[in-house]
Amino acid sequence: MDFPYIILLFILLFLAYQEWKYPQSSKYTFRCACWIVFIFIAFRAPVVGADTWNYYRYATGIRNFYNADSRELEPLYQLYNDFFRKYCPIGIVFMSVNTIIIFSPIRYMLKKYCKYKTFGVLTFFLIYNYSLYFVALRQILSLSIILWGVIWIIENKKYKWIIFIALSTVAWFMHTTAAVVTVIFIIAYLIPIKKRIIPITAICVSAIIGIILGKFNVLDAFGFIASYDLSAIERINIYLENQDLNDSLQLNIVLRASVIALLIFSFLEEKRINLWFSKVYLLGVIMYNFFSSVPMINRMIMANTLFVIFVFPWLLENNYLSQRKKYLLHTLLFIVILYFTRSYIISNTSYDLTNEQRMHPYYFFFEDYHNHPSILYSR
Repeated sequence: MDFPYIILLFILLFLAYQEWKYPQSSKYTFRCACWIVFIFIAFRAPVVGADTWNYYRYATGIRNFYNADSRELEPLYQLYNDFFRKYCPIGIVFMSVNTIIIFSPIRYMLKKYCKYKTFGVLTFFLIYNYSLYFVALRQILSLSIILWGVIWIIENKKYKWIIFIALSTVAWFMHTTAAVVTVIFIIAYLIPIKKRIIPITAICVSAIIGIILGKFNVLDAFGFIASYDLSAIERINIYLENQDLNDSLQLNIVLRASVIALLIFSFLEEKRINLWFSKVYLLGVIMYNFFSSVPMINRMIMANTLFVIFVFPWLLENNYLSQRKKYLLHTLLFIVILYFTRSYIISNTSYDLTNEQRMHPYYFFFEDYHNHPSILYSR
């Protein structure tokens, strides 16, 4: 059993319960949750999470190359690394700065747009595929830049679209998938959703079609992508070819996202269904349903599904439900949390040390981690 993960979850469950039971304590519980998450991610050993060991050694000057990949690093990420290599090659500083940058927009958005903020932090670890924030540093850094552009728009600040496009362009120089993320976000912004039945129908239809498509080799449908030599989709080609995440083909895993989305859009306040956050998340669920048999689909839609940490807590803010519906909602939320808690514990109890994610076992930076799989099975 990987105890640090288990302990983290139960602390967040306790804090989220305290927030729900005593809403006036939200500021305190959220602050505690943020500090605990910061320590857990920033102070982890540099071997926890695939590729962490690579970018840590490269940024701190232990070695002069990122990994064996023949592709060049994006220029902004190269500059980011060069700064640490030249001026601050201290591992704990590098890990801490990474954590601050990637979580700052999320913290800001939870604090400003969610009443039950601690519940959003819990959702990040319980429902969202949080391992991506341990693994995909370049992609997450890129996403964090785009999220500040999203904030600029939803707060209706001056030159909002110019700033959004400018930040998206900067993000592209950090990781080229920013181009795809930006397009999807804009599409979500422009598509109007007037009635609740629209997202519910879209989720159900896409899930059924996705299950049918799963009987075929979906990768063949993406064969044309490899024929285009475009940097914006170069990373996506790698995700399509990667076979690390084939466990996502299990039917129960495929349907989890749809069940959560159906719960959200069935009980979400009517006025929030057409909000940008909700529509970005909805597109992510639909894309996941259609292409669930693509091995690394989670990496392709990670920006969309991140918004579950905002829309899921909104369910607790629906004050327009009848007493019977509110009781039903709370019962369903309890079942969902119980189910995902069980899944979380199982995944952190029975795990494969050779798994490409390299999430186990968890070590803090001050522990002896020389025998970690990231080192033993490094490429």
